[in-house]
Amino acid sequence: MRMDDDKLASKRGQNPTPEERANVVIKQLEDFIRDKKKESLGGMSFPEWQALARAEIAAAIKDAERSVYFEDCLINRVLIVGASTLVTIGFWGAAMSIDNSLEMTASLIIGVAGLVFFAIAFEWGARNISKRVAAKRRARSWDRVMAVDRRIKRMQKDIERRAKDIEEKLEKLTKITRGME
Repeated sequence: MRMDDDKLASKRGQNPTPEERANVVIKQLEDFIRDKKKESLGGMSFPEWQALARAEIAAAIKDAERSVYFEDCLINRVLIVGASTLVTIGFWGAAMSIDNSLEMTASLIIGVAGLVFFAIAFEWGARNISKRVAAKRRARSWDRVMAVDRRIKRMQKDIERRAKDIEEKLEKLTKITRGME
């Protein structure tokens, strides 16, 4: 289920707050539980509820990340356009004022400011790429942890089954040994 921006935003044009996102997720889970309860009198199993909750929370987080990503892209574009403008003005100002040292100094200062803007825009983009790489690394780590958890649960069930088999065999042996006495 996707989040409706109309449901989330308290005012048009604004990003929803984390509390608003949480309220929408809770409402969606509540609606699903009630619908499921009506369908079957037994209600909903915990694993089913868990899967639904995981999907809804993931959708809310993805929507939040998407809005932050678009804002970052917009800011980066503004920085690049501003930097290009300053470098262009600085370059042509320096070219036009070769004879006048004061104008040449001003043009060089504007050009250097544009280069600084470019450096800021580059750093901003590099930081965003670094964040995405780190997020993918965390996701892979989480997947490995979940795989280990599943293996541990399987091993635990297997050990419980073996223990039960051993107890049954022990009971049979005790009955046999009592019958021999």
